[in-house]
Amino acid sequence: MVVDAASGAEVAARAARCGFKPLALESNLDYEFRHASVRFYKPPAVLPNLEVKPPRSFYQRHALARRVAVSIAGEVLYVSPLELQIAYKLWLGSDKDFDDAVFLYAFARSKGILNQEGLEAWARRLGASLERLRRSVGET
Repeated sequence: MVVDAASGAEVAARAARCGFKPLALESNLDYEFRHASVRFYKPPAVLPNLEVKPPRSFYQRHALARRVAVSIAGEVLYVSPLELQIAYKLWLGSDKDFDDAVFLYAFARSKGILNQEGLEAWARRLGASLERLRRSVGET
């Protein structure tokens, strides 16, 4: 998860309001947030947990600046633009990432919320091919 925050302590305080605790020592929060990431879990289980970091790359800053609000059961969750997510997953290239890209692509197309031109632009920028993705959902 990429968040806009001034410090690891700020992120930990925000996470605590939702019942999460850091896996890092409190004294290391700021350093780990600035230089790596901080993982949070919801007691009593350590798994699953989530990784939180500030935006470091152009893509992360873009995703944060152009986040999309998604309403789930009356709650709002912000996600990066689907077109960027799909192209990024294709660029990563693992089988799991490809399956994620196919799911997101098929879902977004079925809901009429996919910007094809935007997807093509992100794919070009990342050097990711859309050919296999389109074949996998029956497009030519």
